[in-house]
Amino acid sequence: MMHNERAHAAAQNAASVASTASLFEAAQAGGFYKAECLRIRPEYRHEGVPLFNRRVEIENFTRDRVLTASEQYDLDLIAKYLRPMQEVVWTDGFVNTVMTEGKNLALDTFLAGSSYTVVGPYVGLISSVSWSATAAGDVGTQINGTNGWKEAGGGNAPTYSGSRKTASWSSASSGSKALSSAASYSITGSGTVKGAFLLYGTGAVSTIDDAHGKLWSAGVFSGGDKTVANTDTLNVSYSTSL
Repeated sequence: MMHNERAHAAAQNAASVASTASLFEAAQAGGFYKAECLRIRPEYRHEGVPLFNRRVEIENFTRDRVLTASEQYDLDLIAKYLRPMQEVVWTDGFVNTVMTEGKNLALDTFLAGSSYTVVGPYVGLISSVSWSATAAGDVGTQINGTNGWKEAGGGNAPTYSGSRKTASWSSASSGSKALSSAASYSITGSGTVKGAFLLYGTGAVSTIDDAHGKLWSAGVFSGGDKTVANTDTLNVSYSTSL
């Protein structure tokens, strides 16, 4: 004998809604910055400072162009010999705010673009000068303008050699993409760093304080303001996910 089981219409509707909800997955852009500040140990300043100054010289000389293989080799060699002379004086990290204009550019590129050339992305630093907040509505055209923060490195302390750092990425995995190597800044003038930002898209350039391109993300350190001094090295790592 077969039993015919029926569910009340309200129960059937609830089951349908529950089933649909269980299949829904939301994609939410997010990311995380991590930074560490390295300082030459007092006992190694005699050997370390000349190495640091040579790195600054190369970075300033190549500010507006791509490094040659020889120049990159020299920088890698300097980093290799300088690192054992340095100590970590602070580390911190923060979850970023992904900007609306960055999301819009990503969506237009991913879902509707017929061809696209990646410009940047470039990693910059946020100064404590005139800082109030980072917000989803911040835009690249208002760097040092109406955004609630200013870029460090040029007209706002602290300063560093060279230009904004070009992001180098590892292949995406499990819905996440991270820098293959940290963005490294040779600090040439003391000051307070609030956080970092990532800029990309048409018009974006590595020039400090330039207000072109689109902001992907920005944020400030969770542990508060961080001070850096001349001859410090600031390394910033970043990962983002969908």
